[in-house]
Amino acid sequence: LGSGVGHFAGPMALTVGRTNGAASASVYVADSHSGRLVRLEDRGDHFDWADETRHTGAVTSLDTDHWGAVYASAPRQGAVTKFSADLDRVAALDSEARPRAFHVPFVNRTDHRDGSVQRIGQGSGLVVEEWTASSGIRMVRLGVEVRELAVRSESGVAADFLLTDRGAVRADFVDVAGRTVMSKELGAMNAGRHSVEFDDATLASLATGETSLRLTATSEYAGAEAGSAEAAFPWTGSVVSLPARAEVLGSTPNPFRQDTAIRFAVPAGESRFFSLKVYDITGRLVRTVDQGTASSGVHVRNWDGRDAGGNSAGAGVYLVRLSVNDESSTRKVVLLR
Repeated sequence: LGSGVGHFAGPMALTVGRTNGAASASVYVADSHSGRLVRLEDRGDHFDWADETRHTGAVTSLDTDHWGAVYASAPRQGAVTKFSADLDRVAALDSEARPRAFHVPFVNRTDHRDGSVQRIGQGSGLVVEEWTASSGIRMVRLGVEVRELAVRSESGVAADFLLTDRGAVRADFVDVAGRTVMSKELGAMNAGRHSVEFDDATLASLATGETSLRLTATSEYAGAEAGSAEAAFPWTGSVVSLPARAEVLGSTPNPFRQDTAIRFAVPAGESRFFSLKVYDITGRLVRTVDQGTASSGVHVRNWDGRDAGGNSAGAGVYLVRLSVNDESSTRKVVLLR
């Protein structure tokens, strides 16, 4: 027992990882008393401590889907949180009732030619809520969304983004008239954070001026809707232009219910200390989203609509304030409940 690497203070749930429906070598443990999720790797005669991430609230259930995403149910927090196989937080399903468990149904498909059996996860999940007169078991559709899309410049153009599930991703560059001037298939990607760089041949057809990058992800689940996100940037033929001062560029979505991606820019020059904080309309600090050192460029940070104590913030207007050295920038964001 303990809270360090190799020790558990209060394991309350366990599940096995998956890759394309089959069990993988990963084993996930909810060490609720330490407020963390842990990923172990099965080496046959022992387990390696591979990774861990913090989690607010006691997790009572863990499950994985066909592609290996992990679902953690925390009844007291009223949420099922979805993580990538590498334990990046990618989405959350809030519930007024207490979700005690989340299960992804699987079916067996038998090939009668050779007798082989394949386990196939379905494109839906069952939320088992604390039983009341108005709650019980709900079915939700699984699908993919593109979040936290940001365009940056190093050599050419690159994009950082988050996928909430596995999907086949396509990039479209769109001009100011709304015409698609270039498209590129980026292939299938799992849930989690991704970075993609576009080569000179891809960018050669872009005219200078205002340009938008649209990413569309098509779910691997049959019948699920595609998710997309779009980010505009001024294309000069070589670099993405940055504002002269530190600036909050906006939040997507806004208004939002579960979480929102806050985009901000740090001017060209050396790396600088920054802080990104959320205040309520009276000026009270609600949450420090992030702080530290940031290089010049466009950055994205996610706010999950919770305060510093992990509690859901109330509906209303909030102020997102970026401070970089002696400069500051503020934008409004609206939280719905």
